[in-house]
Amino acid sequence: MKIEDGNGDEIAKIKKRTIGVVRDNFVVKVRGDRDWQIHGAILDHNFTVKENGKTIVKVHKNWVTPIKDCYFIDIDEDCDDKALALMVVIGLEDMSED
Repeated sequence: MKIEDGNGDEIAKIKKRTIGVVRDNFVVKVRGDRDWQIHGAILDHNFTVKENGKTIVKVHKNWVTPIKDCYFIDIDEDCDDKALALMVVIGLEDMSED
């Protein structure tokens, strides 16, 4: 899945690699010069996005009353592109439904 800016230029690409029978692995190529690694369970909304071993995004599911099923997206304040981080989470959500 490609993520593009307002001019249609690719700024990131999410790649899915199948590992074994039941597990998927995702990597995000950001502007062609760095990788973000995805770790955890995408379908369960419980995963992290790491760059150079540092967690920059944490997604976790929680029960909140009266909303019974929701998940939270915590983006590290040191993340240099928070909008891209949010777009990656949305893209992973879309890809996990396939």
